[in-house]
Amino acid sequence: MKKIILILCGFFIAFISIELVLQTTSFIIIQFHKFENHKKVKLTPKKDVITILCIGESTTFSQYPKLLERYFRTYLSKQYVKVIDCGVSGTNIKNILNTIDDDINKYKPDIVISMMGINDAYMRDTVIYQKKYNLKILELFRLIKRHISNMSNSLYAENVYFDIDNLTIEYIKSGTEPVILENMLKTDSNNPKILRALVCVYRTIPNFTKAEKYANQYMQKYLVVNNDTFVPFALTDIYIRQKKYDSAQDLIFKIITNKNLTEFFIDDYLCKIIESYIKFMPLDKTVDLYNMLAENKVQTRILDGLYAYLKKHNSDVKNYQYYNKFKNLVLAPYFNAVEIKEGYLLFAEKVIKKNIIYICMGYPTIPIEKFKIFFKNSKYKDKIIFVSNEYNFKEKLKKLAFFDLFVDNFGGTFGHCTKLGNKLIAENVGNVILKLVDK
Repeated sequence: MKKIILILCGFFIAFISIELVLQTTSFIIIQFHKFENHKKVKLTPKKDVITILCIGESTTFSQYPKLLERYFRTYLSKQYVKVIDCGVSGTNIKNILNTIDDDINKYKPDIVISMMGINDAYMRDTVIYQKKYNLKILELFRLIKRHISNMSNSLYAENVYFDIDNLTIEYIKSGTEPVILENMLKTDSNNPKILRALVCVYRTIPNFTKAEKYANQYMQKYLVVNNDTFVPFALTDIYIRQKKYDSAQDLIFKIITNKNLTEFFIDDYLCKIIESYIKFMPLDKTVDLYNMLAENKVQTRILDGLYAYLKKHNSDVKNYQYYNKFKNLVLAPYFNAVEIKEGYLLFAEKVIKKNIIYICMGYPTIPIEKFKIFFKNSKYKDKIIFVSNEYNFKEKLKKLAFFDLFVDNFGGTFGHCTKLGNKLIAENVGNVILKLVDK
């Protein structure tokens, strides 16, 4: 019995000792980094060409970057600013981390702007909400476990079949035909992930004929089964861009009246397709959409914002007269997750180690503190420029309709921006960068 007690005491003392060493080491490292990095961020003086990389998802791709370059043409006379749009629709932080080194080596930027994490914030799985332990020894075991898991996943992904996401991104960036994906489909003709990837690539390149073909193939088998609104949204968008307005309206009607689809699926789908309506549809067709939703008493978040938008543009619409359970529903993205935090920390390290200025920019209406907190104990905290898009948008929303600034509300309090919304972002971050430039 005494031996057992001695053994248990030995384990306990060893545990406490290791924990004390880890906690002390952690404290010393943090304090050292705070002292070491108390420096101002500066741009290399007297550069003729300044290159800026804009990193992010669909809220970056073909959004604010082109307006940012235009902004610099107006306010900088002696220097030329080249803005590279590295946004990728549907991407996530993991994919961004996989490509940032190549992007840096290819473009050799002076400044990198990130606005990222929203797609990860909606990934409600056990990995995202993994617990962070206060005990360093438990955190150490967790990291070891994750490292082993990542090694296993890396080996598993060597087979190209399991690398569909990376292939999709590469084809979108290069704008080339997705030959490997097409060949994969020949051997697995009804794989939903391959079909989804082909729709994504062909919609972006664009090749609407092929995108429509694969979207319809997907819809026939997987609309109800997979609970994924991307493909029906993409097909609706493809119809609208080809001015097949009747086909788009027929598809919307089929979805909102499909009893096998949940109200949440229909709401998410409508929150996506409203972007295509605001961007590409004639106003009278958008009125038709509103009336169709109201007549069918559809439960969705977009109704009130769409009504306000149409009334502001002098459309003859009547406010719906039924109970809408989604009326006050605002889905707030959850950014304070382990995977997002660790992704930001690694991204910052990759950028700053190359002596590149890193601008961490927040999404519209979202407090920048949600991203600042990631770097609370980071050695790079004082080397990062944080840019908030919270108050500039909230002030505008006091005077304008929601859909004057956004073409959808996929982010709850924000969405993909209209030209005016993107101009707000470009001017905001542009003002910050101007202060770094020696005019």
